[in-house]
Amino acid sequence: MIRIPERLSREEKLKRINEIVDFLDIRNCLHTVTGDMFTRGLSGGEKKHASVACELLTDPDIPLLDEPTSVLDSSTTLKLVKQLKYFALTLNILVDFL
Repeated sequence: MIRIPERLSREEKLKRINEIVDFLDIRNCLHTVTGDMFTRGLSGGEKKHASVACELLTDPDIPLLDEPTSVLDSSTTLKLVKQLKYFALTLNILVDFL
């Protein structure tokens, strides 16, 4: 199940997934395939949000996010940055954008 810490039970892992999905407001993407050149799936912005979610699910001390806003429009970028700021302040951690 993704890269969620092994120390968590299945129920805790599912709870964590739901928390992050709700936090990033991507519940509509939860059961959508990522997609490829032959299969339509998530949009570029949704893929970025999914990538951020995968990083946050690992419960890192310092989440390293590789260009999390690179394909997002300005309003979606602002929303994501505000969400990540809230996340960092709530957990008292540093979030690093590469």
